[in-house]
Amino acid sequence: MAKDLIGRHSVALMPLISHANGKDDKTEIKSIISTQFKYYYYIAIFVSFCFLFNFHKLIDAWTGPGKFAGNDIMYLLIGNFFIGLIGYFMQNMGYALGDIKMNSFISIFKGVVTGILFYFGSKTYGVMGVLFVMVAASFCIDFIFFGYRLYQLGYLNTTFIMGVLKKWVVVIPLAAAVGWLLSYLFATVVPSKMLLIYIGLNGLSFTVLFVGILLVLDRELRNQLRSLVKI
Repeated sequence: MAKDLIGRHSVALMPLISHANGKDDKTEIKSIISTQFKYYYYIAIFVSFCFLFNFHKLIDAWTGPGKFAGNDIMYLLIGNFFIGLIGYFMQNMGYALGDIKMNSFISIFKGVVTGILFYFGSKTYGVMGVLFVMVAASFCIDFIFFGYRLYQLGYLNTTFIMGVLKKWVVVIPLAAAVGWLLSYLFATVVPSKMLLIYIGLNGLSFTVLFVGILLVLDRELRNQLRSLVKI
């Protein structure tokens, strides 16, 4: 549900990209992609960590104790969630730019290959095999290929990609450290049966600190917030 909700952001951008492409305004297209992709991956990182540091309590609160499938399964699901969202953004930008034939071909190719690998993965390794195939397919096809297609079309460049990776290298470890510390703190302070209290406190505290990290590290985001406050 969260993946579909976040992914709608990239779908909503498609008419803007198509309009700018119709005007042959490459500068506007690059500006839209670079600005909106930043907001998109910030949200994807935030939600991924919210799940990462709350999934055990969420499952206990939703289905009751003893229904937890295990950390490895959840880690793979969250990894697939994040990688799939990034690839979905790139895929939708390609569609909006008119790269429909290639995108459709790759989507069909991915369906056929993953279907075959699902059979062998599930037969040999069960659920873990299926999840490994999902993550590998999302990374190799959605994440890498659709990003490379935008690069081929001239709307991504090395500077942009390195800028994104530099932010991830800083934001992701900081958010992980903050999330782990908060989870440890509230697990110590909040009684184990008070699941909703734990989830609420942990989620709210992480939200405030995550936004603080972004505002400290991202000057453009700070300037945009100041302009909104002035308005």
